[in-house]
Amino acid sequence: MNKRPTNDEATSQAALETVMRRCPLAEETNTVWADKDGERLVVYLPHYIRQRTADELMTKLDDVVKKSSGSIPKDQHRFSNVSERAGGMAQPRMVLEFTVRQPQGHRNETPAISRDFVRTCKGAQAIAGLFTSEAYESLVRTLSIVLCALDEKKWKQFRTRVEQTKKLDPLWALEQRCGIQCFVSLFILCNVFSGPHFDVRDVPDGWAAMVVLGEHKDGHLYLPDVHASLPYRTRDVVFFRAALLDHFSSVFEGKRYVLVFTNSQQLFEYLERFA
Repeated sequence: MNKRPTNDEATSQAALETVMRRCPLAEETNTVWADKDGERLVVYLPHYIRQRTADELMTKLDDVVKKSSGSIPKDQHRFSNVSERAGGMAQPRMVLEFTVRQPQGHRNETPAISRDFVRTCKGAQAIAGLFTSEAYESLVRTLSIVLCALDEKKWKQFRTRVEQTKKLDPLWALEQRCGIQCFVSLFILCNVFSGPHFDVRDVPDGWAAMVVLGEHKDGHLYLPDVHASLPYRTRDVVFFRAALLDHFSSVFEGKRYVLVFTNSQQLFEYLERFA
């Protein structure tokens, strides 16, 4: 029996549905949204990842999820459990974080790799298999090339910080095969969708890149600040200013991975002071 929503939940859901109606679905064609000054905010590249690369990534991701003990973070309420909203599903649901960071609230401590890298021995092997695969290296290189074309100034800053991070944490560096990588953090969203939020820990004027994989139906990405929603289908790539733009996704059916590549402002501030 489904839980009856409270008045606050019902009001919140009604407000969200109003927002969704104001975000028409974009066509599946390369599209750029910019502000009134011409500053790019969102770049949508549908079916941008090659099928062969996507298939290999899916195999590696399945292995990572099977051997990992991740969950949906309870302290990050923006992540929602699909089974609670879509009548249940057999697929695993988790959020995995692979990055170099400091403990929360300890800005001057030396950053280290996140726990999901080494939570279990079998998981660590599967993660290494993903990060050192030809498909993952190809994906990271493609994203770096796109960002360089999109925002060369920010790309150069990101590249500098990535190289500094490699020197800071040799364990992280061992699994980074792409020579032009421009993101330190990877979040794997396995069969979850997100409520409205800003990625407040990202570099404020930076970029996040999201890659969608898996066969699923619905689950569009909503960007109210640019009055648009994106189909968010397998092999799609989205670059956007995640710290500045409100965004969320809707309920979907099927199996979905979203790879979120980003950079932490706190890590960058540490590197600025100590690198």
